[in-house]
Amino acid sequence: MGQRTQMLLKVHILDAESSKKETVYLDYHYQWGFGRVMPMAFLNLATHLAMGLRCEGESFQETVEQFQKFTDPYSHVRYQGVNLITELPDDDETKEYEFKNPHKAGFDNNNGWLCAELDVIFEYDHFYLNQGSVKFYRGIEEDTKRFPIGSQMSIESWQSAFKEFCSKKWLTGYKNLLSSYNIHFPYTPNQEGATK
Repeated sequence: MGQRTQMLLKVHILDAESSKKETVYLDYHYQWGFGRVMPMAFLNLATHLAMGLRCEGESFQETVEQFQKFTDPYSHVRYQGVNLITELPDDDETKEYEFKNPHKAGFDNNNGWLCAELDVIFEYDHFYLNQGSVKFYRGIEEDTKRFPIGSQMSIESWQSAFKEFCSKKWLTGYKNLLSSYNIHFPYTPNQEGATK
């Protein structure tokens, strides 16, 4: 029941003081996540990271381990966001595979995935967004013979699929705002000449 979507995040965190790097994987499930619910959840998180998220920890490692706690409030939409991180395998190899192949991760998904890779800097007790990229993938209801479930779709195709909720004006503003945060929308068609 519901129109389910998932947002998968891969976050590279750089400690400005020590130059240490850590990678964190986060997954959010939206039970009624069709339309602009999931993209807006990501926009909310990106905006707060762009402003700087204050955090506390005795060390960089401890702060990284608490990253999820600091980002959770901004990734939920009307309590729809449920963090799935505890349900996923702990090893990074599996998480990396699922990030690159979300349709094979076993999620119950109707309306697609948003997978974002972000570079974040930890400095002066704050997480700051440096840059990132976002990709959209087809769910069950966007599955066609030409574009099967799990294939990448452009953000323009995403907007077109949910134009009742996402106008072209919304799309322009969404892309412009995220681009101003140095977040891009790389898109590689799954077939030569494909534009959807």
